[in-house]
Amino acid sequence: MEEVEEYCKNKSAPDGSNLYYATLYESAENKLLIYSLFALHYELINCLSSSSDTGVIRIKYHWWHEEIGRLCLGNPRHPVTTALLPLIERNPSIIGYIRQHYVYIDTLLNNHKSNTLDDWKTQHYYGGGGLWECIEKSIDGLNNDSSIRNNGGIIFTLDMIQNINQLLFVMPDFLPASLLEKHKITSLNDTRNKTGVSDMFDEIVMEFESELNKIYSTLSRQKIKPAIYNIIMNRITSVICKEIRHDNNKIMHHKIAITPLRKLWISWRMKITY
Repeated sequence: MEEVEEYCKNKSAPDGSNLYYATLYESAENKLLIYSLFALHYELINCLSSSSDTGVIRIKYHWWHEEIGRLCLGNPRHPVTTALLPLIERNPSIIGYIRQHYVYIDTLLNNHKSNTLDDWKTQHYYGGGGLWECIEKSIDGLNNDSSIRNNGGIIFTLDMIQNINQLLFVMPDFLPASLLEKHKITSLNDTRNKTGVSDMFDEIVMEFESELNKIYSTLSRQKIKPAIYNIIMNRITSVICKEIRHDNNKIMHHKIAITPLRKLWISWRMKITY
C-alpha cells in the first residue's frame, strides 16, 4: 500500500508543487484522500495530451472507464484506483464524484463548446470542482458548498489554460466563442493578433483572480472552516494569476510558477491567520 500511496503523491503533489505546500498541515489520512483523487484527475487529463492521434487518446480514456468499473467491483489494477479502493469502502459516495469527474473530462475530449463566458464558467467551475467538494464532504462533512466547488473548478481550469498548448489538439474550442469573437481571434496560434490573445487571457485571468478573492472572503467568514488546503491553494493560485498578468498574459509562451519559498510563506501565513 505504501507504494501506491507514494505513486499518488508523486503524481499529484511532487515536492515543490502547489499541492505539496497546500497540504503541509493536513493529516496523513486527509493527504491520502486528496492525493488519490487529484492523481486520478491528472491521469485522466494526461490522456488528453498523450498522443496526436485522437483514436489512441480515446482507447486510453476508455481504459479508465473500464478501470473505474473494476474499482466499483473491488478489482482495481492501477495504483491510483488501488489507493482509492479502501477510501471508497469507507465512504461509498466518493465513487459518484469519480464518475462525475470522468464525465466532465469526457466533455473536454469531445471538445464541448461554450458560447458565452458565463456558460463556460458554469461548465468548468462546476464540472472541475466536483472532486474538491467530494474531499471537503469526506473531511469535514460540509454539504452543498458551492464556494469549495468553484474554488477547485477555477484552480483546475487555470491549470488547463496554462497547459493549453498541449491540449489544443484535442480541444481546439476550449475557450468561449464570445471571447474569441470579442478579441477578433481566429486561432490562438495566430501570431498576427498577439495583442488580442493577450487581452483575452487578461480578461479570463482577471475574472479568476476576482472570483478567487470572493471565495477566500467567503471561506474565511464561515463558522465551520473547510480543510486548510482549500485556502492555501486559493491564495497560491491568486498570486499566480497576478504573476501571469504581470507577465502580460503570455500563456501561450510562458508557464508561470511561483518559487517554493513563496509557496511556503503563503502556506505558513494562511496556517497562522486562518
